[in-house]
Amino acid sequence: MQLNEYRKLFEQNQSAKVSGLCGRIIRGTKPGDFVTLTDDPTRKLVMLMGPDGLEKIMGKIDYEALVDIGYEPDYIVRKVVDEGNQFKLVVFSEGGEAKVATWDNVAAVVAEVYPDVAAKLYQNLDALKRLSFADIESSVGFDFSEVDKVGANDDRFMTYERFRDGDDDVVAARAFLYFSVHLRELFSGDGYTYDANGNRGLMEYIVPNRPLDALGDNEVNAEGREDALGYEVIDMSVVVPTQLQNIKNGRPSRKATATKGGKNMNVQLLIIDPQNDFMDMADSALPVPGAVADMQRVAALIDRVGEKLTDIHVTLDSHRLIDIAHPAWWMDQDGNSPAPFTIISVDDVENDIWTPRNPAFRQKTLDYVKQLEVGGKYPLCVWPPHCLIGGWGHNVQVDLNDALQRWSEKEFAMVDYVTKGSNPWTEHYGALMAEVPDPSEPGTALNTDFLQILAEADIVVVAGEALSHCVKETVQQIADNFDDEQVKKFQILTDCSSPVPAVPGGPNFPQIAQDWLREMEKRGMKLTTSVEFLA
Repeated sequence: MQLNEYRKLFEQNQSAKVSGLCGRIIRGTKPGDFVTLTDDPTRKLVMLMGPDGLEKIMGKIDYEALVDIGYEPDYIVRKVVDEGNQFKLVVFSEGGEAKVATWDNVAAVVAEVYPDVAAKLYQNLDALKRLSFADIESSVGFDFSEVDKVGANDDRFMTYERFRDGDDDVVAARAFLYFSVHLRELFSGDGYTYDANGNRGLMEYIVPNRPLDALGDNEVNAEGREDALGYEVIDMSVVVPTQLQNIKNGRPSRKATATKGGKNMNVQLLIIDPQNDFMDMADSALPVPGAVADMQRVAALIDRVGEKLTDIHVTLDSHRLIDIAHPAWWMDQDGNSPAPFTIISVDDVENDIWTPRNPAFRQKTLDYVKQLEVGGKYPLCVWPPHCLIGGWGHNVQVDLNDALQRWSEKEFAMVDYVTKGSNPWTEHYGALMAEVPDPSEPGTALNTDFLQILAEADIVVVAGEALSHCVKETVQQIADNFDDEQVKKFQILTDCSSPVPAVPGGPNFPQIAQDWLREMEKRGMKLTTSVEFLA
């Protein structure tokens, strides 16, 4: 696979078989952190993932990709939320200096970079292969990870100079590899990564740290010309899930600036799915009439009352192409996919009028449509593929996005992005919970952390698309989990949300939306407009 082909597929959130490439995820907070394969200019060796790792992270939200290749969620939260790191994926041609990280290859590469300690390393190689890290660590009586936190100021931190001039036993050799080469406790020496439970993961490689512009051979592009760079640096947009941001108050918040009767008020704006694919403009997959004007009114509201807003939450519909509510999931007896807006019933699935393309999915799919019916949910509607992760349609509408960025900069506050819908087995209209939660994925269950944030507000004002679906379901889920007094603090901006048009021969979504608004008004919610709110 060529580099430019991988980049294109990765950025389009598509999966493919990968060969001939290797790569590394790097992080940093400034341009100078992305000059070499690590943000630490003193580090001489780094570990890489091979084709299997590059293949594994394709077709996923960038946060999910990091978790899938072994990053701990707490680490991601610390690096993204607390420290403001960006992540980038560097991809280049496999081979050359990169070696599979077996003990023999590690010794050879380390000896090349640190020739003065080669003899010490090789004389301990058999012992390094034979002894586990736990055995070596227990023999010295201290925790390597605790020493690592202190760094070179601790005499037990084995720098290159200390190993060169000091002991030549296996403990010294393993400490040098741990602290200076970054071969941590889970390194096995068989060329694969392992997790803490001993499960084998991806192939890993070791390579000398190099400037990015020294990597790989020139690529031949689609026009037959050689590209100047033999590598690709791909930006990763790592959005930490809301429930992780809220752990231990890790998510920054602002002091309330709106007041009532001399009391500071917590005013939160909840904008539901304000994404391009729901806008009434060219190239939108599922345009909602009036949506662009809705978002322009929300943008004007933010500019007008931004200093009074404690928090802004933006939910993001986030789907894969292969999804139970997309045409690609289904086929009829002739192998044809259903047209968008086809309603699929339990009878349709039981009688094989519509069936999943993968026969192994049939029973679970049938169970799902049955659960929709039993739960009184909307029947399964096949939607045009929309809000595909990584695509244009997933982005926030431009006028609103500009207003959000202005607010963030002016108020020194972070917009809270809440993703939903990436589980292909269930629809996820409401931001709090999927239509039918998947027991195998906690992210489809009730988001109690988000509920708690909303519970702390004095006023929650709601906008977004579409009124008949994701707005309705999100607010309904919140109302069903709040008491009557809490429900009264919600205000719905009727000029900042529009319904999906009626489906010929199917549900009348505009009427459903209006009936629901009247119901919420009876429960104590206030219906208002962007002009009237906090005027």
